[in-house]
Amino acid sequence: MILFLISLTLVLLSSYFVSAMLDNKNVANGFIYFVVIAFAQVILTAELLSPFKMLKVLPFLTLNLLFFVIITTIWAKKGRPCWHVPLKDFLKRVKNALMLDKSLVVLGLAWLFFIAVSFFLCSITTVTDGDAKSYHVARSAFWVLNSTINHYPSIDIRALIFPVNSEIVYSWVILFTKNVLFLGFLSFAFYFAYITSLYKILHNLIGYSLRRTLWVLFIVSSLSGIMVQIASVQTDLIVASLVTASIYLFWSSLKEIKQFR
Repeated sequence: MILFLISLTLVLLSSYFVSAMLDNKNVANGFIYFVVIAFAQVILTAELLSPFKMLKVLPFLTLNLLFFVIITTIWAKKGRPCWHVPLKDFLKRVKNALMLDKSLVVLGLAWLFFIAVSFFLCSITTVTDGDAKSYHVARSAFWVLNSTINHYPSIDIRALIFPVNSEIVYSWVILFTKNVLFLGFLSFAFYFAYITSLYKILHNLIGYSLRRTLWVLFIVSSLSGIMVQIASVQTDLIVASLVTASIYLFWSSLKEIKQFR
C-alpha cells in the first residue's frame, strides 16, 4: 500500500505540474488537464512496460520517478507556475445564483448528500457490477498476473472484442495493492472532470448564466446512470468524461484561434 501511495503521489504531482504549465490562470481548465494527464500517464507507463512483460511494481515505480524528475525539471525552468484559484469570487457568484433561485439550495444540498454517499460507497464497496466481474476487472487481474497487456482465452466475447481502456488503470491499482476495494474512486474522480467540462461548455462557450448552468449540472447528476456509476467499477462514466473533456478543449481552442485572427 505504501508503494502505491508513492506511485500515486508521483503521478499526481507530475500531472499537476504539466497542467499548471498548460494553464495556470484558469483552475477549471487546469483541473481538466490534470485528470486527463494523470490518466494518460498511467496508461503510457503500462503500455511502455507491457511489450517487455515488465508490468511489475519496481519497473512501474521507476518510470513514475523518471517522468516526475523530467517534468519537475521542466516545470522549474518554466518558473514553477501554480494554479490561480479565485475561490472567493466563485463562491460569491454561486451565492448570488442561489439567492436568485432558492430551489437551487435544495438541489445543492441533495447533491452534497449524493457526493457524500458515493464517497462512502467507494470506500467500502468491492466489485459488484456484472460487467466489471465478467471482463473489466478480470482483464486487469490477468494483465497483472502475466505482467503484460494482452488478450486471453475467455468465454465472454466482450473480453476479446472490446478495446482496452480504463482497465489499465485498474491494473495499476491491483498491481500495487493486490486489492480491488478502491477501484470505484476512478469513476468518482472522473465524475468531477465530467461536470467541470460540462460547466465550462455551458457557461463559458455557450454563454449560459451560472444559475442555468447549475440547474443543468444538478439535473445531470440526478440521472440514474450517473448515480449508479459514480461509485462503480463500470467504465462508461470515465469514457463520457474523456469525450466531454475532449469536446470542451477542442471547442475552446477553436474559439481562441478565432480571437487571434
